[in-house]
Amino acid sequence: PLLKIFCNIFNINTQKNFLVIAFLALGIVFIFKNIFLHIQNLIQNKYVYNNRARFFDNVYSLYLNKDYYYYVENSSGNITRAVYYDVIYTFDVLLYVINIITECVISMIILLFLFVVNWKISIMAGAILLVELIFIYKIIKPILVSCGKINVANSSNFLSNIIQSIESIKEIKVFNTEQYFINKNKHLVDSLSETEKFYKTLSLVPKLIIEAFTFGILSLILSVLVWIGMNIKIFIPSLSAFAVAAVKLLPSINKISSNLSNATYYVPNLDNIVALVHSDSFHEDISLKNKDGYINKTKFIDFNDKIELKNISFRYDKSERFIFDNLNLTLLPNKSVGIIGGSGEGKTTLVDLLTGLLKPTSGEILCDGKNIKDNYSDWLSLIGYIPQNTTLINDTIRANVAFGVELNSIDEDKFINALKDAQIYDFVCDMKNGFDATIGDRGIKLSGGQRQRIGIARALYKNPKILIFDEATSALDNETEHEVMSAINSLMNNKTIIIIAHRLTTIQNCDITYRVDNGRIFKVN
Repeated sequence: PLLKIFCNIFNINTQKNFLVIAFLALGIVFIFKNIFLHIQNLIQNKYVYNNRARFFDNVYSLYLNKDYYYYVENSSGNITRAVYYDVIYTFDVLLYVINIITECVISMIILLFLFVVNWKISIMAGAILLVELIFIYKIIKPILVSCGKINVANSSNFLSNIIQSIESIKEIKVFNTEQYFINKNKHLVDSLSETEKFYKTLSLVPKLIIEAFTFGILSLILSVLVWIGMNIKIFIPSLSAFAVAAVKLLPSINKISSNLSNATYYVPNLDNIVALVHSDSFHEDISLKNKDGYINKTKFIDFNDKIELKNISFRYDKSERFIFDNLNLTLLPNKSVGIIGGSGEGKTTLVDLLTGLLKPTSGEILCDGKNIKDNYSDWLSLIGYIPQNTTLINDTIRANVAFGVELNSIDEDKFINALKDAQIYDFVCDMKNGFDATIGDRGIKLSGGQRQRIGIARALYKNPKILIFDEATSALDNETEHEVMSAINSLMNNKTIIIIAHRLTTIQNCDITYRVDNGRIFKVN
């Protein structure tokens, strides 16, 4: 009846005319369909991947602005996985959901067409497919979620092992322990492979069930109709329509099932991102907050009078032992202070408290009477920090000294003065490419003493009033330590210098010496 109406409207009265128009119409439909699908994919991918890029930036910024204490408590593998894989898989889930919606629309249109052809068979076919999808979702979903959780844990361990082996490459080579890390990596890779293999195999099961069950039911119905003597010729037009529709419907149903399986497998990664998005820190305006959670109250801090550590107590959250209990200490401008003590007595913790990397459990740190947390950025601008092992980036001398400053914004005078004050200017000038010489990953092309003097130059670049050397020479041999200490001693009387050391000889030129012992600090001279 519908075709008769169509033929009457367009005055089609022969089979030849009808077929010509039908074939042309079919070609036009496919052309427009594919144009539409291209535009749809373009918009869809633009939406997903542009948002993913922005989310990468947001998540990376969030983790980089987390408290230093967060990094003490969490493994590098967990953080790397969260910043990279969790974000990727979350937006993969979004893509899977969009694909499910698309295929659901296609399936509904095909079912609507079948409903017009034969509503009884259509309802039956739709009910069968719905039951199949619900059954598959209820049975397979929990298994896929469990696999996804195992994958999250294995990914973190795998990334941690890679990071640790790269960071420890010198020790690995010297101790000849390559095979240990290779075996450990093999175990982790095998675990990841087993999980992925199980997931890939299981994700194909729904497709096989749907096809087998659907065609099995259809074959059974046809067999019963023939058995009871029903004239099969009556159903040929309807069966033809259903056969053609099935060619498009089953792939759509299979895509829905496949995307549903994929989305389910990555639900644990999605859960991590959802928890992150719902955390308070994700919605805080970083511009209103300074590093490590200190609130910016825009009170300018300068150091002209004294720094006071007043009634400082500190312990880690998971420890009952206080590293410091009611500690008091005063530091004066342009004085050199040496702090010694045994391992584990709290020397580095004291530095972390002074720099604001760790927050006191109780007490306060004042600079010229102002709490450093009232404007943490100003406080950090006063400090230059040189750790035991300076971490250098795989870039030029210039980029390493002006650490974190865009190349076109580097102050050349400050850069050269920093090299001279660190007593490494002549060495850098003699290098091939000079200031623009690359030094390799973690400064592997330089000696230990040269790396430390680049670290000193980095600390001096912003011309701080306070220099903190956190066991900066403990990993050096005596001759190299003497050279580095010569550079440090030349800076005395112009800056406040705090030197953390194991040996008294390292701090023999300091104006004041303290010893840290059992959570307390005592003046030595």
